[in-house]
Amino acid sequence: MNIRKSTDLDFNNVLSLWYQNMDTLFRPFQQELHTHLAEGKYFIVEEDNEIIGFASYKQMPRKKCIRIIHFCIAAAHRSKGCGRILLKALLDDISQLDINHDEFPVQAECILGLPNNEFWLKEGHEVSRRVLEKSGKTILTVQIGE
Repeated sequence: MNIRKSTDLDFNNVLSLWYQNMDTLFRPFQQELHTHLAEGKYFIVEEDNEIIGFASYKQMPRKKCIRIIHFCIAAAHRSKGCGRILLKALLDDISQLDINHDEFPVQAECILGLPNNEFWLKEGHEVSRRVLEKSGKTILTVQIGE
């Protein structure tokens, strides 16, 4: 298994994996995705030269957090340690940011009941819930870290 930063050459493979995993991801904004991949803002997980996962994070100054976004492991590769390794790569990169880490906790958000919820819970992260007013969907906010 190999983890690396993305390039623009990853676009079609990541987009394909994205659509295969729409149960855990929202519809991608393709131009934004292409730009972010080209800029190396995504971490790519490969096995035997095949992309099996990807993730990114975003600093959110107004919400005072760093949000992990688009965390995805292909269904056939889940529960094999890939997600844990990908999360570690993200956290290692985040730890290098020139910010006050006490003031900007690392978080992830997902909709209650989706397959990726189990990953965050199994890893032992603190989870809180909130209900979206317009849709009535329950969102889990996952606090990641020590």
